[in-house]
Amino acid sequence: MKLNPKIKKIYSLSIKIAIIIISFGFIYKQLFFKKNTTEIFLFFKQFSFSNESKALLILVFLLMFVNLGLESLKWKYLLSKIENISFIKAFKAIFCSATFNIFMPNRTGDFAGRIFFLKKANYWEGIFITAIGSFSQLLITVSTGLLSGLYFVSHFTALQKYFSGYSLGIIYISVFAVNILLFFLFFNISFLTMLLRKISFFKAPKLKIYTRIFSIYSEKNLLNVLLLSLFRYIVFIFQFFVLLKIFNVQISFVDAFPILSLNFLIVTIIPTFALSELGVRGSVAFILFDYYFKAHHIMYGQLAFAVIAATTTLWLINLIIPAIAGSPFVFNLNFFRKKV
Repeated sequence: MKLNPKIKKIYSLSIKIAIIIISFGFIYKQLFFKKNTTEIFLFFKQFSFSNESKALLILVFLLMFVNLGLESLKWKYLLSKIENISFIKAFKAIFCSATFNIFMPNRTGDFAGRIFFLKKANYWEGIFITAIGSFSQLLITVSTGLLSGLYFVSHFTALQKYFSGYSLGIIYISVFAVNILLFFLFFNISFLTMLLRKISFFKAPKLKIYTRIFSIYSEKNLLNVLLLSLFRYIVFIFQFFVLLKIFNVQISFVDAFPILSLNFLIVTIIPTFALSELGVRGSVAFILFDYYFKAHHIMYGQLAFAVIAATTTLWLINLIIPAIAGSPFVFNLNFFRKKV
């Protein structure tokens, strides 16, 4: 049934307003009605920021634009096979997806917040392309996190007490095997075209055409996407490390890297909403850093607040600020196209 253009405009505007209200409602609830958040804000008020700390905080904030810029480049690069868009438009789409991610679980807002920016590409093509970009980021997070996990448990836990040399060997081989398998799957992602076409839902002629997306990227294309994901991952790590320094957590970058990588892996695999991740991220990060300091026989009385403060600041900069900034771009979304 075809809708009247005026009715479409009313529906479209209503949906956009609802999205913004829901996202701001989630943000408001988390900032002002969560006990752990209010306690951290009290810690911020009592904390004395030096001029150097303020400069570093500005650096972390500016790196947020680098982070989202890299994601914009990656999405634009992947999308260029079927539709050319400007970097500014891709940038707006990434900010808009941050608004969706506030109330949608496990970053599924990346799909909803981007595909409605497309003019030529079919929505299914947009979903598949976004999935490839997400898989590349997940691959970096999982592979680096698994290797960091091996390093962490070997150096900061009593792993040797519970496993024999033979069992340890199996664990190490398994981790490397999983990493090799993941990279193999990514660089042979074209097999998904064949796999999806065997599913009855995608056997329809119109849908069958769009499954070709997984076959149009060469290994060089996929390598470029993976490198952009790696650069973005490094930005994440560096942001967190700088924040730890701001809150006086005394640790070198070499020691912090495996802890932060393992932290990102654990948080990624735990099913959560973006906002509820604040408590999860803070708890996971504190446990890991607590292990590190205890292994080095270092007493750190303010460790819990320092780590959670760093986590909260990262959360505010990388999730809350982009979500708020992306809300005006929701009005650029096109829910009703003549061709989809």
